[in-house]
Amino acid sequence: MPVRLELLGPPRILRDGVVLAIARRRPRAVLWRLAAPGGRVARDEVLATFWPDLERPMALQQLRAALHTLRRARGPLIDGDDAALGLSADVAVDWRTLDRLRALRAPDPTALAACLDAVQGELLAGVTLAA
Repeated sequence: MPVRLELLGPPRILRDGVVLAIARRRPRAVLWRLAAPGGRVARDEVLATFWPDLERPMALQQLRAALHTLRRARGPLIDGDDAALGLSADVAVDWRTLDRLRALRAPDPTALAACLDAVQGELLAGVTLAA
């Protein structure tokens, strides 16, 4: 069951074309950050971004809980080690597809048009962490 993340516009998770929901805002935000341009993210950067006011042990506990929520709800979306986190290799991301097509000397016009038609707005449109 392939998973696709759409980040160009309001972000969505799709599995086999069906939109999947993650109820908790923080795990969703962690997923969006890991899927954003830049590749793998150092765990310390994730902690500083999402739990800047917590002591490291508590921040790590919150990160583990967020990753568990993502795994339980959607399967293995995230790959990581003690140093960094990133998306699993089999997760497709819309901006990456568009970026690959743009990099080709002669991209397939049909594939490029389909990719551009799917763009719904700016990267991570509407994403906030505010309560």
